[in-house]
Amino acid sequence: MVVGGTSLFGGRGGIGKTIIGLLILGVLNNGLDHVEIDSHLKILIRSLILLAA
Repeated sequence: MVVGGTSLFGGRGGIGKTIIGLLILGVLNNGLDHVEIDSHLKILIRSLILLAA
C-alpha cells in the first residue's frame, strides 16, 4: 500500500483517497516549513506519521 490506500501491485485503489493523502502530506510539509524545524527532524516526523498511517 502507498499513500491513500492505492496498491502498487494492481487491484482496486482510490484516486480520491490518494489525493487526500497527498494534500495532508503537503499541508504537513508546509506547516513544518513555517515552524522552521531542522530538515532531519522534518524527515523523522514525516516518516513517523507515514508509519502510523
